[in-house]
Amino acid sequence: MAILRGGRGRIGLEVEVLVDSNPAKEFDEKNDEETPERTVTKYIEAVTDAKFEIRYELTNHRYTRHGVLFELHIDGQKVESCIHRNSRIGRELVTICKGARVRSNRTFVLREFHFSELATDKTRPHLQDPGVLEQIGTISVKFYLIKRIGKSGRSSRRSTTGTTTLTERQQIPESDLKGQSLSHFGGFGPALPTGKFGSLGVRYVDSERKPFGTFNFYYRSLASLKALEIVPRSPSPVPPPSGPRPYQNMTQAELVEIVRTQEKQLEAIRAAMGQTVITVPKIEPRANPTPKREMVNEDELSLLSVERAKGRRQVPGESHEVIELD
Repeated sequence: MAILRGGRGRIGLEVEVLVDSNPAKEFDEKNDEETPERTVTKYIEAVTDAKFEIRYELTNHRYTRHGVLFELHIDGQKVESCIHRNSRIGRELVTICKGARVRSNRTFVLREFHFSELATDKTRPHLQDPGVLEQIGTISVKFYLIKRIGKSGRSSRRSTTGTTTLTERQQIPESDLKGQSLSHFGGFGPALPTGKFGSLGVRYVDSERKPFGTFNFYYRSLASLKALEIVPRSPSPVPPPSGPRPYQNMTQAELVEIVRTQEKQLEAIRAAMGQTVITVPKIEPRANPTPKREMVNEDELSLLSVERAKGRRQVPGESHEVIELD
């Protein structure tokens, strides 16, 4: 809700846009430009074919000297107005503007507001008034201090020309729309029956007819609001890590899950090992083991035979001759 505080002889104002009977979410501007005094600017999201209404409230009970004139401008066109007498401003006054009241075929009807998607036309020439694009996509609510003069007869304060003007803006030359963030325009719904209403002749307190409160709502599609960086863009998806994450970067829950997984793997390994039979072949000893042979040099073998011969005692036989020595 956009608010201008009252006090010190000023009426308090609160204004919001209702989209399908729900308060529209408001976004602030991103630029650092100075806002004119007693002016509030907000951005809202426009949804195609959704109805919108204007809800406003006048506060500050102590200030009841003048009346208040409410004016509603959509896309630069004045489409509705309402006069509040000073006697009623002594209480909190809440009003909902549901649409434009027009007189058609000697009857009074109400044309509800809705968001219409803005279309482009490649065949149409450039707009004669470039300032038209600056007004499209804008809901402007203005409040004036007035003095009541008197009745001016029962008649409509609006005509069907407002409806025709808005309908003609359904298509904009494509060349004029390039580089613009516009997405929707304000349209009128079907005619609904409404009661009669009259008009009053009034005089503005400010000689220059300056409003004492202005509320500007710029409506755009969600994609346009993101392009203007009014609404934060959706973050890009984070690619999965190429390798295992370091343990110090894991949460406690992730570490517990890793431990559980490893325990299951170990249990599976133990179970597999318990069911496996390992066969070891039996080695039978040989009956006649082959003696171990060593490599011996031939010279060593001859010397060994001689030494063994010297140490052997020999007994003389029949073939031997015995010689006695004196």
